[in-house]
Amino acid sequence: MLELDILLQPFVENCYDTLTDAQKRTLHEMLNLDDVELLDMIRKRRDSGKFKEVVQAILDYRQRMQSLKQRRD
Repeated sequence: MLELDILLQPFVENCYDTLTDAQKRTLHEMLNLDDVELLDMIRKRRDSGKFKEVVQAILDYRQRMQSLKQRRD
C-alpha cells in the first residue's frame, strides 16, 4: 500500500538502527499485519496495543520531519 510505503520507508531507512532489539522485533511483527490494520493503527483509528511504542516512534519521526520541512519552506 503506497500510503504505508510513504510512512514507513523513511522511518526504517533513518531510524531502524536506533531501535532496540525488542523494538526491531515488534516492527517486523507489525510489518506482517494486514496493510489496512497497520495503517489504522498508525492513524490511531485502532488501538495499537503491544505495538504502541513503535507506532509512537513512527509518528514522532513523521512529526519531526514535517516540522523540519515547514522550517525550510
